[in-house]
Amino acid sequence: MASFLRNAVRGGLVTVERARRALVDLDDSALQRSPHPPLLGRVWELRDNLSAYDAAYVALAELLDVPLLSADGKLARSSGPRCPIELFQ
Repeated sequence: MASFLRNAVRGGLVTVERARRALVDLDDSALQRSPHPPLLGRVWELRDNLSAYDAAYVALAELLDVPLLSADGKLARSSGPRCPIELFQ
């Protein structure tokens, strides 16, 4: 999330203050973290098309059977992911 917010600030999509508040809200939320070991096999399968960082998010979205929200157009257009990737602009 921090990387996403950093890019959103750099792209002029949100203010620095709004991004900071979003991180505080995230810290206060009831979101659950997901362990990486169940994702590693799929991350490895995606190695030719995605960075390990991006592949981990794709693998998690696939595992949870949910769309992945991203501001990364290259990721959204990449081949390999089996989950829908919704481009946030």
